[in-house]
Amino acid sequence: MRISVTNPQRSRRVTPLLLAASCLAQPWLAGSVAASTCPTASHQIADIQGQTDISPLQGKVVTVQATVQALLYTDSKQPQVLLQDDSNAAIMVIETDFARIAKVGQRWALTGTVREIHQQTSLTNLSQSQHCGVGRVYPATTVQLPVTDLAQWERYEGLYLKFSQPLIVNDSHG
Repeated sequence: MRISVTNPQRSRRVTPLLLAASCLAQPWLAGSVAASTCPTASHQIADIQGQTDISPLQGKVVTVQATVQALLYTDSKQPQVLLQDDSNAAIMVIETDFARIAKVGQRWALTGTVREIHQQTSLTNLSQSQHCGVGRVYPATTVQLPVTDLAQWERYEGLYLKFSQPLIVNDSHG
């Protein structure tokens, strides 16, 4: 037997077993949740990113509450979601199931493990995800080149950037 379930993001057909499992793991099936009932963030994303190229919380389980800014590599085996919070910092979420349901502008509370993947701080192995309604889509952060120290790039990791001067692309890797 197959049944249809309509969620705020899209319609999908699921089996009753999948529906039961999804209702427990994916609160979006029950609709949007008021922000006041969303799990509280244990850390701001800026604290997870830290001041160096390796997160001070690497390997730790954290909860963030942030807004989806972008969906990346959606047709790949490992789609990714870019989240940003009010600390003006962003983090990549590498979780295929979450990437399939997330939409730009949605606010989510996510619990997962902090890892450095390809030199980028990421949230993986989600153990909890709760849709918290609509969030703020943040504008691009303006960067002026040149930077005086390459370590300055760390504070921009994962953010949408806007450059005030023309840029030249030397190689596009393919």
